[in-house]
Amino acid sequence: MLKSIFYIVVVWIVWRWLDRMFGRKQRPVNLNDRHQSPPSKSSPKKPNDDRIGDYVEFEEVEE
Repeated sequence: MLKSIFYIVVVWIVWRWLDRMFGRKQRPVNLNDRHQSPPSKSSPKKPNDDRIGDYVEFEEVEE
């Protein structure tokens, strides 16, 4: 039982190390980068009309 827990912990540590070395490149290197300045609200993004579907309004019908 103790041997199994030891191997699980070792595999988990190796997995985390490999993930930090070769995984997620978009993660900020410095954790304080996320908290420095909020994005400016002066230029709101407009939605891309190509990806927006048609709006259909439904009416309730009494039978």
